[in-house]
Amino acid sequence: MKLRTRLTAVVAIAVAVAVVSVACISWFATRERLVVEIDTSLAQRARRFAMPSGRFAGRQQAELPPRVGEGRLTDSDIYFQVIDESGRAVGRTGPVLPVKTVDAEFLATPGSVMLQTVEVDGMQLRMYTLSLPRGGAIQVARDLAEVQAAMRGLGIILILTCAVGIAGAAIVGRVIARRSLRPIDDLTGAVEEVTRSQALDVPILIARADDEVGRLAGSFNVMLLALSSSREQQQNLVSDASHELRTPLTSLRTAVELLARGGQMEEPQRRELLNHAVAELDELTHLVGELVELATDSHSEEAAFQDVRLDVLTRELAARVERRTDHAVHVDAVPTLVVGRPALLERAIANLLDNATKWSPPGAVIEVTVADGKVSVCDEGPGVPEDERERVFERFARGSDVQRVPGSGLGLAIVAKVAAEHGGSAWIEEAPGGGARAVLALPPETIGEYS
Repeated sequence: MKLRTRLTAVVAIAVAVAVVSVACISWFATRERLVVEIDTSLAQRARRFAMPSGRFAGRQQAELPPRVGEGRLTDSDIYFQVIDESGRAVGRTGPVLPVKTVDAEFLATPGSVMLQTVEVDGMQLRMYTLSLPRGGAIQVARDLAEVQAAMRGLGIILILTCAVGIAGAAIVGRVIARRSLRPIDDLTGAVEEVTRSQALDVPILIARADDEVGRLAGSFNVMLLALSSSREQQQNLVSDASHELRTPLTSLRTAVELLARGGQMEEPQRRELLNHAVAELDELTHLVGELVELATDSHSEEAAFQDVRLDVLTRELAARVERRTDHAVHVDAVPTLVVGRPALLERAIANLLDNATKWSPPGAVIEVTVADGKVSVCDEGPGVPEDERERVFERFARGSDVQRVPGSGLGLAIVAKVAAEHGGSAWIEEAPGGGARAVLALPPETIGEYS
């Protein structure tokens, strides 16, 4: 069922419930009011005959009101009946009214009242019974045919009113739903057009930005902007990756072809080609791994944020670097607890250390400082020119002296990505003793209390 139809149905049902409820209340209230008025009229007539000066005050067989037509009074629908002390009807002006409910106790209590709705000779009567001061009782009854006819007429009017009201509510609800949902239809059409054309850089027009539909359109525009940026980054990454992969693949293919045509190739030359091929494979493996890391969507990672001892993690990575290289790593760390993704933080710090070992001369000492949510790594290399310090964090960006060291240009880009995912930042500055100092800084809200 369409939303427009559901809204129409909701409006119609709400109005139907309200109209039917009012109609039922009106019908029952009117009927109750009419019956109360009849009871009041019957009580006044009965008490008129029970007064000391009334016709039944002194004698039980007193003359009843005169008949008109077929036993009816001048009021045309009022009937009287007198009951003696024994409970027998001794006089009446119309049909025989039932007396079985009138018992001795009722007759012995002057002023007692009994109200009933009875059926006599096919007529529905409202009967008022009043015990008289000197014994016996007077019964006054009125035919309810007139009330029933009035209630039937009122019922027909109320039913027609309900039908018209519900139909009108359905029509009005349909119009309101159509007008209210028109902006959503326009938004749907615009989104479908974007889906068809794949034009993510064309924003959706917003008629009113202060209502729910305007906010929804604004959210779509933000989403389109994010998708456009993501697609552009993806295209740039693919383009840059294809360029960077071409060099090791070409070199590796050349080495393999030379080995395949080796023939009379001498053993030293063959070994050199094999070593070159293995080095290119290692470089290619490293490059592919970093590409996968860089292309991974942080929102899709299952690892949740948790407490990480930044000083402990840094010391472990520094010890690993010392085992694998000829560099000594000096770590000056204070106990630092942060909230983050352990695997990502480990990769970022490892990249900082790897970058320092590549640019430092053999045997140089790498200085590492951990405090206040920051990891600073200082090398003894040539440093980074000031105009290149921001660019080195871009994908595949490398320093001007790129021929000195191997690398893909993705290590610091991964550091910047990890910093951004944790709400922090990364930068490079000149180290106090020369060289470069690379810093990974996490925001204060990620720093926990350590005791």
